[in-house]
Amino acid sequence: MRILNINKNSKQSRIKYFLSFEGVKTEVQYFQGIINNKEFLNIRDDIEIILLLRNHSYLGWSNPLKVFNRTKFCIDNLSRNERNVSSLISSIVEFSFYNSPLLSKREDASLLYDELIYHMDILFNLKKEDNINFNDHIAFDLSSFISHLIKNRFSLNEIDTFINNQFTPFNPNKDKVCLIVDRDKRSVTDKQYELLVNKCFNNKYELFVSNPCFEFWLLLHFNEVFDIDREILTDNPKIEMENDSINFTEYQLKKILPNFEKNNICFNDLIRKIQMAIKNENKFTQDITQLKSYLGSNVGLLVKELIKD
Repeated sequence: MRILNINKNSKQSRIKYFLSFEGVKTEVQYFQGIINNKEFLNIRDDIEIILLLRNHSYLGWSNPLKVFNRTKFCIDNLSRNERNVSSLISSIVEFSFYNSPLLSKREDASLLYDELIYHMDILFNLKKEDNINFNDHIAFDLSSFISHLIKNRFSLNEIDTFINNQFTPFNPNKDKVCLIVDRDKRSVTDKQYELLVNKCFNNKYELFVSNPCFEFWLLLHFNEVFDIDREILTDNPKIEMENDSINFTEYQLKKILPNFEKNNICFNDLIRKIQMAIKNENKFTQDITQLKSYLGSNVGLLVKELIKD
């Protein structure tokens, strides 16, 4: 019987950090940048960072509680050495969308999702609701087919590693699940926030929050953050631009990084300032309960945990 081409002994000896995001662009780029620069950032050798990308079919989900439900569904599958077909294909499509310039529109991603789901049915007799066992020979054939198709069409050589990681078992006694979300008071009530904190605690998931949004964590990479009005930052109003409107935090970030966009976070300008961000975060609240109401972030605690002492 053939199985997925994974160095399982190597992976089983490491602590796996499964990162799940509310956002579809900024957060993913940031942590993919950390993965791509592990040596430069001195990321610990005993960990494996695995991105659980927001499912293509759930693009309208911006509420952290729904992110929690999606994450739990995926982790429950991984705990049983399984992946749901629709969830797997969605994650692969999202990775391709983030990393290939040839997938420039959401319509392109939707077409790729539909095509892969079609092939799952025709070639492997798998429906969207089916689960794939890691040790099933279908898993090997499926991953090889998808990898070959995407590499040839979109020139994504990293797709092999990403697909292999999607078939990485979750060990509840060692591995960690990390939810990275915004504290957006306009879309999440106080009760919803408290429920999210309790759900994460009860399931032993770690919750990392930026109030008001992830861009505040990016602002912490620069000492200019201390010159900005904290009350306005906390309120995070919309700022009207020529052709669009952006939130106040992003507006302040663009003043420091003029080329910053949600699909281009200028990670090369951030990478050398990560230790500064960790230090600056200490000047604001990091407490998960206080983050319900006060300006701050605890993402730096996660980043600090990933870096060697």
